[in-house]
Amino acid sequence: MKFGIYKILGLFAFVFFVSIFKFDLVFSANNKYCINSGGYCVEQHFPEPRYLPGECSDGYTANIPSEQACNTFLSDNYSFCLSTKYSCKLELSAVCTNVPEENGQKFSPNPMGLTQCTAARAMASIASVQRYCKCSSDKGICEEGAKLKSDCDKAVQDSNGQFAQCILTTVDKTCSSLSTARKFCACAPNKSACGPTIYANLQECNGNKGAVDASFQCVQVDNDKACSSLSQATQNGNNTPGNASSSLLSGLDSQIKGLNKLGVVNVQELLGRVISTVLGVLGSVALVMIMYGGLTFMTAAGNAEKRKKAGSLLVWSVLGITVIFASYAIVSFVLGIF
Repeated sequence: MKFGIYKILGLFAFVFFVSIFKFDLVFSANNKYCINSGGYCVEQHFPEPRYLPGECSDGYTANIPSEQACNTFLSDNYSFCLSTKYSCKLELSAVCTNVPEENGQKFSPNPMGLTQCTAARAMASIASVQRYCKCSSDKGICEEGAKLKSDCDKAVQDSNGQFAQCILTTVDKTCSSLSTARKFCACAPNKSACGPTIYANLQECNGNKGAVDASFQCVQVDNDKACSSLSQATQNGNNTPGNASSSLLSGLDSQIKGLNKLGVVNVQELLGRVISTVLGVLGSVALVMIMYGGLTFMTAAGNAEKRKKAGSLLVWSVLGITVIFASYAIVSFVLGIF
C-alpha cells in the first residue's frame, strides 16, 4: 500500500517538474511561435500564448506554425519605428508612415535594427537641444548652419570659401553671438542719433556713413544689438542723477579744471560739503558751551545766580547739539534724493 502511494506521488512530482521546466512532451507535435517586443520569434510552450517577459508580447502576432514562418512574417510586416517622442517601438511597418505620432523612420525588426533605431533616437534627442553654426576661419562672421554637423559641413563646402568651420552651440543662442568681430554703426559724434544699418566692418561703415549724415562717425556695436542701442544708452546716461548735466565744470578746459582744489564737480556735492563744515563748527561750539556750563555749575559754590546760568547753558547746549544732529540727517537725506 505504501509502495503504491509513493508511485502516485512520484508520478505527480514528475508531471509537476515537466510543467515547470517547460519540457514540451505533450504539445511537441503542435509547436507554435509568437513575436515579442524585442523583435524575436519565440516558441510558445502552451497552446495559447502567455504574455510574459521573454515570451510573447501582448499586441503582437502569435500562434505562427513554425519558426521559419514566424521570422518571415516578422521581417515582412514589422519594423522598429522612431516616434516623434524619440522612442523606438516594434510596430507594423505601415504604422511608421501612416500614424502622425511616428516620424517615418523605419528599421529592420532584429537586434541590429533596434540598435540603429536607438542610435537615431539619441541623435534626434541631441539635435533637439543643439545645432552647428558655420563660421569663417577667424570667427569674424558666423551664420546659421544646421542641426547636424554633416549638414553644416556641406553648407561650409558650398560657401565658396566664405566659411571654414562648424561650431557647436545650443538652440537658445544665435550664431551671430559666436562671432568675435564687432559690427559698426554710423552715429552722431555725441551718439544722440544713429543710422539703422549695421556694417560688417569699419571699411564698409566709412564708405557708407555719408549716405546717412556727413558728420556721422563709425562706432562699434556689440553682437546681437541694434544701432539704436547706442543712442539709447547715451540718452539713459544723460538722465542719470548727478551726471554731467548738473556738473559745474563740464565743458571746461583741463587747465581750468585743475584750479578746482575742492575736487567737487556738481552743485549737490558742493552744498553737501558746505553744510557739513558749518554743522561741524556749530557742533564744536555746542560742545565747548556744555563744558563751560558744567564748569560754571561746579564752581558756583552755592551762588544761586551762577547755578541758574550754568543750568541754562547746559540745557540750550544739549538742545543745540540735538538740532545739529537732526539737521545733518535731514540734509543727508535730501541730498541723497536729489
